[in-house]
This record gives sequence, structure tokens and C-alpha cells, in this order.
Amino acid sequence: GMCYSGQVQDPSNSNCNQDYGAGNSNPCPLEYPNCVGFEQGVSWGRCFSSTTNSEVCDADYGATQGPCTSQDYPLCNLATNKCYRDESTCFLKSPWYDVAIWGDLVTINLHWDGASSPGCSGTVKLDVSVGTDLTIQKTADFSTESKVAVLLAAQESSSLLADKSNGDSNTDVNVFSSTVGATVLERSDFGDFIVEVPTSTGTCSYSNCGDSLYTTDISVANTDPSLSRTVRLSLSRNFVTGQTISQSRPRAEITGLNVMVWDRASQQPNGIPIHISKNWHYGGDSIYQGSWWTANLFFSGCPQ
Repeated sequence: GMCYSGQVQDPSNSNCNQDYGAGNSNPCPLEYPNCVGFEQGVSWGRCFSSTTNSEVCDADYGATQGPCTSQDYPLCNLATNKCYRDESTCFLKSPWYDVAIWGDLVTINLHWDGASSPGCSGTVKLDVSVGTDLTIQKTADFSTESKVAVLLAAQESSSLLADKSNGDSNTDVNVFSSTVGATVLERSDFGDFIVEVPTSTGTCSYSNCGDSLYTTDISVANTDPSLSRTVRLSLSRNFVTGQTISQSRPRAEITGLNVMVWDRASQQPNGIPIHISKNWHYGGDSIYQGSWWTANLFFSGCPQ
């Protein structure tokens, strides 16, 4: 076994070769940030928790002169001039916004990590104003919840935006897939649907992949008998959905893939425009880092 005075080992016993935040090759996770025992070419390290890091400081995080630079270790011990964290002290890590914009809908999600600020409590309030026409206020408990959402939708009968934060932005729209392994998610906080492709969808290395075609069957239904409904739909591979589903990441094919929407009956492209988003970079604090792609469709669903 491995002993490390005053610290607790990551129970997953994962291999590491660098501390959290030091790089992208086998770093430790945030909860157990210190990699101990790694020796190049000899042995892997193991990850441990810590209440202190090695950064030299003269002031707490946020100060102008000699502050701690990490929100994970925000307090400065002036006796040792080392940064540390105190689980009983409320130090609120910066929240972050997640904004999505469709042709007729804007969603604003405010996130925070209460688990990393155990000494904090209270109410989170999000105020959104649209000129003088609309003001929305949403609140949530900091300790028991992790985000608050506002959805603003265009209206056919008015030039003003409407508050759709009650979750009815996908009214009368249903999305299905008969493809084995595909997963359909309705995201009420974003007013859209995600269809995750099966994990069996092929990948390739940087060698010549040849011509490959993979299909995912999707059916969209509008149950309203007389009104058209907007459909916001993303075909996805490994996109961050906020839910636990079966996913697999793209590989080198991500740099040259294309996506088309075909009509099931005619087996021909139906002409619906597609916006492709993709990423294959790691590093930093973005929740959207890593390898993923989405093919995004925005269209009107005919009545029934």
C-alpha cells in the first residue's frame, strides 16, 4: 500500500502522473488533486486529497497583492505563506452561465457547485430583464440545488418574448428513434431534444478511413391537430447533456465528418439545413471540453 501523512487516498485507486490542473495526461481529479509516488518509467502515482497546496501566498484569493490563485485553495496561511482550504469557511467558487440560442428561443442556465463550497448556504437569485417589457426572477436553494434556468421564447402573435421557464417549450412535440442503442433526451431547461447516436457508431484513426455511412432513425411528431410546433433537435455524439446516458467519444473522423437528414421513404436528402458543432480539445475548466460533435436542426413540425 501507499501511505501519505495527513491525506486521504482516492478510493478508485486510479493511476496518475501529475496533479490536478497540471495537464491532460492522467491528472488527478479535483477531489483528490495531489499525485503521489509517480516516477517516470518506473511506477504510476496515486491521487490524494489535501487541505493545503504548495503555492506561496501573502493574501487570500481575490486580493491584489500576492493572492492565492486557485479557488480550490483560496485561503492564505500567513504563518506558513501557503494556500489552503477550510471546509468550514464559506468561499463561494465562481458560478458559470450556460447560454443556448435557437432561432426562436434563448435559454440561460446559471450553475454553481455547492459540493465544493460546503461552508456556504443561502438562496441563489437570477434576474433577467428584456428591455422594459419583461422581467423574470428565479430562485433556488444553494445547498440542495445546482442550477436555475430561464427560457425566453418568441411568440407568433407578438413581438415580445415570453417566459417559458415552466418547461412547456416543447409542447406537443415528441421525438423517437427506432435505432438500437440510440438515446432520446428531452431537455426542458434548454427547450430541445438530443438524440445520442449508438456507441457502436464507427470511428477511425488518422489513417484513411475509407467511405463509411452510419444511420440513425429519427421520428418527430406534433400532436397538436391544428397548429405547427417548433422542433429543436440535436443529433449528438458524446455531447455534455447533463444526464447519465451511454456515450462513446469521436476520434479522428471528427475533423472530416458530415451529417445529412434523409427522408425515410425516398432515401434522399430532404433539404433541412444542419448546423454542425464539434470540439476535440482538452484543458481548462469548461464543461464542454473534450471530444464531441452535434448536428443541430431547427424546423417547424406540421400539425399531427
